[in-house]
Amino acid sequence: MPISEWVGLVAGLVSIVALFPQLRETYRDPQAKGLSFGMCILNFSGMLLWTFYGVLAEAPSVFIVNATMLLLWGGLCILRMFGKKQHHT
Repeated sequence: MPISEWVGLVAGLVSIVALFPQLRETYRDPQAKGLSFGMCILNFSGMLLWTFYGVLAEAPSVFIVNATMLLLWGGLCILRMFGKKQHHT
């Protein structure tokens, strides 16, 4: 595997790890008030396109990293859409 693929995988791993605190906070906060739904959908859409690009370009690091990010952003979007809403009494 060329060095450029290794650099891409390491860079992607850093990006993936950087998303875990947001996942944890969104899971803990049932309202997910700290997460913009628009940003969530845009990031999910971007990762979907990058994943498709990785397939077309036959670039394993681009595909692997973005497919993983796609799953993580998908989880965030689901938590954001269906997180329990607290009712004010």
